[in-house]
Order: sequence, then C-alpha cells, then structure tokens
Amino acid sequence: MGCINTVKTDVLSDKEDAEKIAEQLYSNLEKNEYQDAHKLFSSKFFDVTPPDSLNNIFQQIRTLGDYKHRTLADWSTFSVTGSRSKTEYMLNYVVEYTLYPAQEIIRMEKEEDEIFIISYEVYSDGFEQ
Repeated sequence: MGCINTVKTDVLSDKEDAEKIAEQLYSNLEKNEYQDAHKLFSSKFFDVTPPDSLNNIFQQIRTLGDYKHRTLADWSTFSVTGSRSKTEYMLNYVVEYTLYPAQEIIRMEKEEDEIFIISYEVYSDGFEQ
C-alpha cells in the first residue's frame, strides 16, 4: 500500500506565516524579553542548544548595537500534505543594527499546527571585533 502526498514549494501564505514568527522574535529581542523569545523555539532546537546558550546568543547580538530594521533577502518554504504532512520554512534577513549589520537565517517547522524555530544562525563581522 502506497501513500499519496502533495508537495508545494515557496507558497506565499506559508512565507507570511513564518514572517509572523520572525516578527515576534525580533520584537522580543528588541525588548530583551528572552523568555518570551524562548517560547518560539522548538524542543528540537533545545535538544542541541541549552536555553542558557540561546541567551548567550541573544546577548551577543546586542553587541551589534540597537536593532534598526531588517530586509528579507531570501526565503523558501516546503510543504508536504498527506500521510506524512510537514511544512518547513527558511527566512534569510539582512539586519541593520546601530554598530554592525548581520545576516540572520531562521529555519522553522510546523509542529501540530504551530510554527517553531528549529535553527537560528547569525553572521556578522561585528562578532570578530
């Protein structure tokens, strides 16, 4: 017996759903509300990154200066509907802080109809200073 799945990529409404989570993350970080930001991350993320390490990442980002704005440079979504349904999201932002810019890549997955962050990568020359 086989299974039938439908695959969709780069669906605009999926991107918009992911951007809502990113907006919550940046809002929490701007206000230093780290515990609220933690709630946006999947248990899969915390399987490999302890909560204290995530706080350290947030504090390192603060060394780049105050958040100014971000621009979505790239995005992708991948959705499977059927017996093994899943949706994956990737948002790649260029983020301007007052001292240094950064490239930030946020990967997410839908878990039981909720979207959670599974990977958060931040790249900046400001970390080398």
